Amino acid sequence: MLPIIIGTLGLAAEYGNATVVRAGNQRIADAAAVAAAIAYDATGTLAGAQAAAIRVSSINDFVGNTVTADIVASPADAARSAVRVRLRQAVPMGLSSFFKASVRDTQVVSTSVAELISQASNCILALDAASTGIDLSGGTGITANACGIGSNARLQVANCGITI
Repeated sequence: MLPIIIGTLGLAAEYGNATVVRAGNQRIADAAAVAAAIAYDATGTLAGAQAAAIRVSSINDFVGNTVTADIVASPADAARSAVRVRLRQAVPMGLSSFFKASVRDTQVVSTSVAELISQASNCILALDAASTGIDLSGGTGITANACGIGSNARLQVANCGITI
């Protein structure tokens, strides 16, 4: 009975480690997608977007196998384009190799998409879709000339004398 409990705890620890790696890589993928979209907008080339994604991933200490950037249809509106960045990293699976010798690691993939909108550059960003996005209330004022505001959650402006 004890070996079963130890084995279950070991597998849970490996899964937890892979989940932590994926969460950290997701933050890097989000930043890389924004940088790749800005680079694509500036250069008009996929090579420029790819280079920006790699550079941002490197700056943020991504230690995975691959960083890829490609142009896809926007998830928000298929008529618009977006840059998708994928980070792939092999995470060692020590205990799993005891059960199946061919399992040495598992591939953890983090993906982020940044939409290409031909407007002013976004200077204010909210990237957590599970959060509230951008909420303004109580007489807030934002002056950001020639800048856009981007949120993949929501942008809410209460009627309290707010200017954007």
